[in-house]
Amino acid sequence: MIQNSATTFAIPHSEHKLVPGAVPIGAADPNATLLVSIRVRPQDGAAPSASLGDMSGTPPRARHYISREAFAAQYGAAAADLDSVKAYASGHGLKVVESDAARRTVVVSGTVQAINQAFSVELQTFHTGAASYLGHTGPASVPAALGGIVESVHGLDTRPLAQPMMRPAASGQATTALLPAQVAKLYGFPAVSAAGQTVGILEFGGGYRESDVQAWFTNIASLPVPAVSSVGIDGAANSPGASADTEVILDIAVAGSVAPGARLVVYFAPNTDQGWVDAFSTAIHDATNRPSVLSISWGGNESGWPNISALTSVIAEAQALGVTLFASSGDSGSENPAEVSYPASDPGITACGGTTISNVSGTTFTQTAWSGSGGGISNVFPPQPWQSWANVPASVNPTGHTGRGVPDVAGNADPSSGYPLLLNGQSIGVWGGTSAVAPLYAGLSAVLHATLGAPLGFLNQNLYTNEGPYVFDDVTSGTNGSYNAGPGWDAVTGLGSINGTALNTALLGIGLPPALAVYDNKLFMAWKGMEFDDRIFFTTGNGATWAPQTLVPGVGTSAGVALAAFGNQLYMAWKGEGFDQGIYWSSFNGTSWAPQRQVPGVATSSGPRLTVDGNALYMAWKGMEDDQRLWWSSFNGLAWAAQQEIPGVASSVGPAIVTFDNQLFAAWKGEFGDPGLYYSTFNGSTWAPQKLIAGTGTSEGPSLTVYGRQLFATWKGEFSDQRLFYASFNGTGWTPQKQIPGVLSSIGPGVTTFGNRVFAAWKGMTGDQRIWWSAYNGASWAAQQVVPGVGTSTDLLVAAAA
Repeated sequence: MIQNSATTFAIPHSEHKLVPGAVPIGAADPNATLLVSIRVRPQDGAAPSASLGDMSGTPPRARHYISREAFAAQYGAAAADLDSVKAYASGHGLKVVESDAARRTVVVSGTVQAINQAFSVELQTFHTGAASYLGHTGPASVPAALGGIVESVHGLDTRPLAQPMMRPAASGQATTALLPAQVAKLYGFPAVSAAGQTVGILEFGGGYRESDVQAWFTNIASLPVPAVSSVGIDGAANSPGASADTEVILDIAVAGSVAPGARLVVYFAPNTDQGWVDAFSTAIHDATNRPSVLSISWGGNESGWPNISALTSVIAEAQALGVTLFASSGDSGSENPAEVSYPASDPGITACGGTTISNVSGTTFTQTAWSGSGGGISNVFPPQPWQSWANVPASVNPTGHTGRGVPDVAGNADPSSGYPLLLNGQSIGVWGGTSAVAPLYAGLSAVLHATLGAPLGFLNQNLYTNEGPYVFDDVTSGTNGSYNAGPGWDAVTGLGSINGTALNTALLGIGLPPALAVYDNKLFMAWKGMEFDDRIFFTTGNGATWAPQTLVPGVGTSAGVALAAFGNQLYMAWKGEGFDQGIYWSSFNGTSWAPQRQVPGVATSSGPRLTVDGNALYMAWKGMEDDQRLWWSSFNGLAWAAQQEIPGVASSVGPAIVTFDNQLFAAWKGEFGDPGLYYSTFNGSTWAPQKLIAGTGTSEGPSLTVYGRQLFATWKGEFSDQRLFYASFNGTGWTPQKQIPGVLSSIGPGVTTFGNRVFAAWKGMTGDQRIWWSAYNGASWAAQQVVPGVGTSTDLLVAAAA
């Protein structure tokens, strides 16, 4: 090995452990030519500031992702850094093959001799008994002047890293072959087109023949043939004729079947550290094909990866762009010792385990865990916040360590319920494996992207937040060797298989539930604009008609707003736009809105609620991101008091508050996937223990008003149930829930009391962004009416005036 001098910089993570049993057999051929990829720092020294959980509480349409062009401009490599690396490479006789600011990558080629000199290594050939690879001992290095520029180098170690996660039906194995579209129907995937979407498929060997794609979709699936194209990376290309061809055609068949109309782009790269880093960075930053979802059906035990940290940093860039990633969790169960597969274990990826489908009759079926489903506890990644409630166990290994649990979800993978395939125009039997699950959910992601009109982005936080029987088919029987399937999350099937339609409804949005106020003897209604319009609008009503909408100038929110009248003014509070989780407020004097101000030291991912009690304005909210604790503060007309926690309670949405029976009353949906409705009261010094409102449930949270001498609550049903319900509380008990007849909403209603009636307003059902309203006179609800000329993509806030 060439020794580093005091003027050189050892590149982080460039010293790789040898493959177990590898034996050096001599120096690499000095005249052989290699490709090397050099990753450089972001231009400002920092990647995007958003963490993986930032947008989980925001509906997809209200999320703000950065474009690939803007990402390159803001977070890509500086031209001067790229030039420095290129100049250094050229000075050592290396040819610059590619330079990409968005990928922060310079690809160079040259002889082994030149590469040895450029990176202060001595490349050798190592033999493992099954194959040979090039590698080196000790770190690679560059001059100290490049030390702050170069983050990592790839291509100096060519060991194969992963395997395709596919399995054929064993000889003599009883099979009931299914088709991907049939499984999608069983899983409740929306039967709509994914036209306009692009699914990226990463492959590390093999290829496909267009004739096989056409024959499979035409003759086997009886579906339109999808548009399929390929992108070659680091010298790899669509090269049919290898055993991995089966993996490629399986991925194309599954993704193309469940996402009709979507374009499929297959990225081919070498099965090396360099190939994997460059494949992910190429697909994520592909400004030509622009995939919104990637499927990865390859993987290998975490211990076999020489430089996971570099690949993890690339994968993390996908979430700022709104790209969703799925990877197969493996086909060998929990291994022995138990070890999980990478990249499925990466926190930025949704890991896909396997199930067995049987007893199919129409749309009913039986589902158990597949014994080959990879799963367990990561040795590399710590416990993740979005799994904090899921009771992820310690590893079964003697260390008993804790870590990120794998998988997150599962789907049909057992070859006994697998898919018939063909190659070279000939049947090759029935195939399965968790490699059939990643493209299944990648296809669903494309469909939901088309349905919602926005990319899903990082999905894990949403999946765990929306856990419940309406979103998942919980698989509770079966084992993968070291772990058993059971109720809730488990290390065999994760949360279970996804009900696509229910997930679609759940993703439509947790926004801000309404708040109440009385001001100037008028009804006031305020809302966030439609889809990507974060502006805030308001209108007034007299109980029969509504005035034209008016823009609240200079403010915006991604969640919605809250209103309350206090001290002869109307107050409004809201969460900031996009990644901004600060809480802002303003007041309206009947003529104009005051400039916005920020409530110091507080944050929320779903928005606040307001009410008045005595001589103070009160505000309550859910914490930011995965913090589901509930917080409150009061305002005396001059300043907000320090925030305080409502002890011992939590909500994935946030609370509604109102003054009832001379005390504060708060109600909320349970945490994560718990749809139960809970409430508590505050006597001025302490909050009472929470109580459950029996026989009710909601996925969006309630709204509250006082009507007569009773508390009146309204809410949307659980998960995919878009009906609206109401009940009242007399201080002792709740009346049974009743349905508001003939109306539907994907969010839920805001309510207030005005003119001896309860007024409710709501966004329409899925896809309908109009605002509707009705009034309740104590006996019945009036027929719903549309508020003319307005619309919203999130919740409404209705306030009555006084």
